[in-house]
Amino acid sequence: MSHTIHVVFPCQEGKGADLLGILNEILGDTRAFDGCESIEVYTNSDNPDTVILWEKFETRAHRPRPVRRPVRRYFAAKLSDRVDCSKPSGMAPDVAYR
Repeated sequence: MSHTIHVVFPCQEGKGADLLGILNEILGDTRAFDGCESIEVYTNSDNPDTVILWEKFETRAHRPRPVRRPVRRYFAAKLSDRVDCSKPSGMAPDVAYR
């Protein structure tokens, strides 16, 4: 059974297109991972500052391992001026595993 990861990035006003470009650029490596069935990035048609990442892997074991803390910090720093961490969910981005 496929393993799906759904991530919603609530961006700061006017920053959705910028984040969309960054994600499309950096996800090429992930698309080449063994077991990667698809990775898609969307914007919300009613709110272009909401970016949605949809990843599907053959199994949970095929999905990339959690990113190490220093890399997460680097990635968070790159996104901090684009992603709005003050959204009501209490965290950004929101991640759902299916």
